[in-house]
Amino acid sequence: MIEKMKRETLSERELLEVLLFNALPRRDTGDIAHRLLSSFHTLYGVFSAPMERLAEVDGVGENVAAYLVTVGAMYWQVLKNHRENYPAVFDCETFRAYAQYKYRDLDSEVLDVYFLGKTQRITGVRRFTNFQEKEVSVELPALAESLAAERPFAVVLAHNHPTGFAFPSDADNALTARIGILCSAQNIRFIDHLICSPTGVYSYQQEGKIAKLGGIFDNLQRGNSREE
Repeated sequence: MIEKMKRETLSERELLEVLLFNALPRRDTGDIAHRLLSSFHTLYGVFSAPMERLAEVDGVGENVAAYLVTVGAMYWQVLKNHRENYPAVFDCETFRAYAQYKYRDLDSEVLDVYFLGKTQRITGVRRFTNFQEKEVSVELPALAESLAAERPFAVVLAHNHPTGFAFPSDADNALTARIGILCSAQNIRFIDHLICSPTGVYSYQQEGKIAKLGGIFDNLQRGNSREE
């Protein structure tokens, strides 16, 4: 599984399977990972669950539950520290400057989803990354769960290209469209998607692409159907 991780993105079950192997060495942890995700639906749910409920899952027990709670606590602490670095309130120009500085030294692609309240105050952020230079993917069920937990008024996406130009690829357009549709379904405003690279910052909003998200998604869907 670790060798597979070097070549491609692991699923949530596979990531959990690798993690559990540290708590249960020389054990096949695939079934336990499957049961945990069946009980709590996503990694977000697993690492947010109380120790008592985790321990009730067959094959987990108190020690493994304590291990998962510790990993979850470490994640929330890292996220808290990450949150302290962003601007208090979203403003287009200020945020563009912040994003260009924040993402300029990253050597792998990330996509951060910033949650905004009604007064444009940034209330949180959720990061997605494959730890690869030219690829990032977002598990939409995990994002949907974060949106349901945070209940933001609006979102802004920030995404980096470690090399090359700050211009969206077809994959970027498809992902932006899907996240935009997900936000629309939850009555959440989709304000912008910024792509940052050493050459500058690209804004979907400034380029007039936010209003065309549905069209971008429909075109890509038709293209996929023709390929099939």
